Amino acid sequence: MSESICDAEAVIACCGNPLYGDNGFATSLVPVLKQKLNAATRLKVVDIGRGYFLFGIFECKKLVLVDSIDFGGAPGELKKLSIDDVDENRYADHQCWQTSTPLNDLKERCDVTIIACQPKRHTQIEFGLTEEVKGSIPDAMELIQKEIEEYL
Repeated sequence: MSESICDAEAVIACCGNPLYGDNGFATSLVPVLKQKLNAATRLKVVDIGRGYFLFGIFECKKLVLVDSIDFGGAPGELKKLSIDDVDENRYADHQCWQTSTPLNDLKERCDVTIIACQPKRHTQIEFGLTEEVKGSIPDAMELIQKEIEEYL
């Protein structure tokens, strides 16, 4: 696995906050992804939490963004999206600027895929994933692996 985001050709960026229940879906995948994909030398798996401002520094050729997104599906349902499928106000940092601009800039120089999981709950200060979301982890791993294998 690549040592730095800056020298990785492919990045799996896991977004979310585990203090908000199902919002921690993607970040819960980081240790497993690192273990499963550690032989890929051109790949970096990162837990960016809510650090959406980091999108602007990615220099990769392939970005797989993993997040819990309410797209109106059944809890735990997974969906492969493009940047154009996501509400431009979805990604905002703590300073309230929208990161749809860095994401849109990134899509001009990088292939971006979003793997989204429909949350059941994402209320404040709720530890752990719901059973539905937890149950989607194996399928999410398969989707992410397939996306990376197609690129690498």
